Amino acid sequence: MNILIADDHPAIRSGLEAMLKDMNWQVSACVSSGELAYEHYCQQKADVVVLDLSMPGMGGIETARRIKARDTDARIIIYSMHSAVMYAKQALMAGALSFVLKSTAIDDLFHAIKQVAQGRSYLSHEVAQKMAMCNVMGDSPIDKLSTREFEVLCLLANGKGVGDIADILSISKKTVATYQTQLKRKLELKSTADLVKLAIEHELID
Repeated sequence: MNILIADDHPAIRSGLEAMLKDMNWQVSACVSSGELAYEHYCQQKADVVVLDLSMPGMGGIETARRIKARDTDARIIIYSMHSAVMYAKQALMAGALSFVLKSTAIDDLFHAIKQVAQGRSYLSHEVAQKMAMCNVMGDSPIDKLSTREFEVLCLLANGKGVGDIADILSISKKTVATYQTQLKRKLELKSTADLVKLAIEHELID
């Protein structure tokens, strides 16, 4: 099995690569960004793609969306420290088959890889429980957001300014401001403080 890994933390990349090789799986590439993951996948498809959720520039969710747009058969796992159900929902909407928490035992990721390689979905137990509860409670207004709008919301909620967000997402300040306006309109909120309050309610704050 051929696996592509993208994570901006060198220790996580090297650790994952070593453990996956111990499982007799081939790691086709171990890269530090979503942009590099997308570029590599375009050059050489992988059987399974493991993407960190939060990376500078193009995050895991946006990377998953772009890879799936290029190859509808791509099999993607989002590997994240964030357990908030909204991250998992956005990942699945972007085309990922699995959402695995870094806080769980490494065997959880191994199991996810085996499932995803066969085209099956898999969620870490904690995420699956939250997802089930969320389904019972009904849709959230955040479900209406696009992948990029969701990313901007998370960054705003975590105290990033327009300039910081522009640098992180490699877009212009004007574009960030436009997303900010769209967020308030879609979520029917009046201020950035209201956006932050909503993000806190949905556990999107780091």
